[in-house]
Amino acid sequence: MAIQRLSGGKQTDWQSIRAQTDQPIITIITSTYNVAKDLHWTIDSIKAQSYPHIQWIVADGASDDGTVEILQKHNELIDYWFSEPDTGIYDAWNKALEHVKGDWVQFIGAGDELYEPDTLTKVAKYLKDAHPMYDLVYGQVMHISEKGRKELFISGEPWEKYVGQWEGNRPKLPVQTGIYHHVTHFTESNRLFDTRYRIVADCHLLLQLLKNSRAMKFLPFIITIMPMGGISSLMASSLQMYAETSHSMKSLGLKIPIRNKASSYTKYILKKIAYKILSEKTCRKLHDQVRNIQGKTKVYTVE
Repeated sequence: MAIQRLSGGKQTDWQSIRAQTDQPIITIITSTYNVAKDLHWTIDSIKAQSYPHIQWIVADGASDDGTVEILQKHNELIDYWFSEPDTGIYDAWNKALEHVKGDWVQFIGAGDELYEPDTLTKVAKYLKDAHPMYDLVYGQVMHISEKGRKELFISGEPWEKYVGQWEGNRPKLPVQTGIYHHVTHFTESNRLFDTRYRIVADCHLLLQLLKNSRAMKFLPFIITIMPMGGISSLMASSLQMYAETSHSMKSLGLKIPIRNKASSYTKYILKKIAYKILSEKTCRKLHDQVRNIQGKTKVYTVE
């Protein structure tokens, strides 16, 4: 029996709008699955934007908690939404990419927010003339606690601060939710997210793209607010992340520096032992204690 796809949205005639303006059309893609309690943050922030040329696509994974009803209620805000089973966030993103009409594509999560009402107006001024010199543009991201939405820290720095730097067993990269991809990444090169990776497919694709890009253009202001949550924030997921990243580096032909390789493997073994004998709550406390010793902000135990 064929699976029925529910869909909706205002489905703007973007070709007609493009003929009337030289301003970039910004496509925002969001994947959802049973996020009825968090989606309003994203809805409100997009609704508040002063920039007019926003195509918002929502790819829902057949939610049954009221998420679909919320999407239906906001047909005039969402350009296109659909709901059907998927295999995860990257499968959903790949499906959404088939419907992109914009010049630049941003991926934000359910519960993420655009920082201020004029955020995309500010971003568009840079995007207008960024391509073809730059086809990857990014800004800063404010990380907040998942439950209380308390500000934790801000990430994002000039591109030269990333070049040649590593985080664990992969090159240092900006946070995905603050990145704008030129649409040619997906239309001309026909690249998609590799769904073999459940957690790091976004990093894998970005590193693929950077092989052919001169650099990423940095915007020195906050783009999005992102709660610390999702599958990658679970303690046990860091084990899967290590394995996926190691596989990604090998497939991309990137050689991990010996020091990083040894350090990340040691952490992997210690975590593997800890997760077998300790609870998720205890592991989170230990992680934050380590971060505190390193002079970093606590993120795993903040309500």
